[in-house]
Amino acid sequence: MAEEALEGAEVTPSDDGAAVTPEGSSEEGASTETDSAGWRSGITEEADLKLAERYTSPAAMAKALREANVKISQGAPQKPGEGATDEDLAAYRQSIGVPATADAYEITQPEGVTDEQFKAVREGLTPYLELAHQHNAGPDLVDAFIQFDMERAQAQAEAQAKADQDFHEATEAALRKEWGEDYQGNMNLAQLYAEQKGYKDLYDMELSNGQLLGSFPPFAKFLAETARMDSEHSAQVGLVNTEAGVDLQKQHAELSEKIHAAVARGETDLANRLQSDREKVSEKLYGTGQVVGAGGRTI
Repeated sequence: MAEEALEGAEVTPSDDGAAVTPEGSSEEGASTETDSAGWRSGITEEADLKLAERYTSPAAMAKALREANVKISQGAPQKPGEGATDEDLAAYRQSIGVPATADAYEITQPEGVTDEQFKAVREGLTPYLELAHQHNAGPDLVDAFIQFDMERAQAQAEAQAKADQDFHEATEAALRKEWGEDYQGNMNLAQLYAEQKGYKDLYDMELSNGQLLGSFPPFAKFLAETARMDSEHSAQVGLVNTEAGVDLQKQHAELSEKIHAAVARGETDLANRLQSDREKVSEKLYGTGQVVGAGGRTI
């Protein structure tokens, strides 16, 4: 590092055009103490030789090296060691541009983010800023990392929202195909059943993609089918009223709770798999006989 600084030492031409070293000796006017070529004869590395040729004597090069070392030592503040006082740390942080406190880091507000949203984001960054401050991280680096993380999180949220929307559209299309002309009637039945059974808050719960749980096709299908089973009061040839049916009913209830929880968390793939498992339990519990409904719907 000293050598790099040494190489960067200013070399100015003298009046007659010869190179002048830091103490002012010219390349042409070599030292009377040392032959200009002789003192360099022991230098074999080409790069080192080129550096030595800038100076007229070993004394001139030594002086330049000393001055370069002084600049290096002065230009790199030393981090306080163990036992340092708060004043020592404060002075060190000030010398390298670190704010006095963690909450003094300036974080750029991303475009499209409102002041209210950014305030919430900023509050959530508190533990990260405190950690950065403990390690004396510079403000530019901290801001850059946080901007990168926010952009990454935004991209992930947008990708998840698209995946949720695609899943919703696919399951809705499948349900429309299954229910045919009775689609809207069954959706209305599901909503009415939720209100009658005290599930209105659950039905109106907003999912991570902004849609209501009641419009989530697997959940709406569950409500509609349950409403029909309650209204018809007729189990088919399944096991609903048998001893074996007790465990199946318990499994059915547990799967229903898991589906609701998965949907609430936005885990649509898991909800779909659980829905498939519950349908298998329903077939054992209620049978697969025809139930009154569009196109001879089965449970």
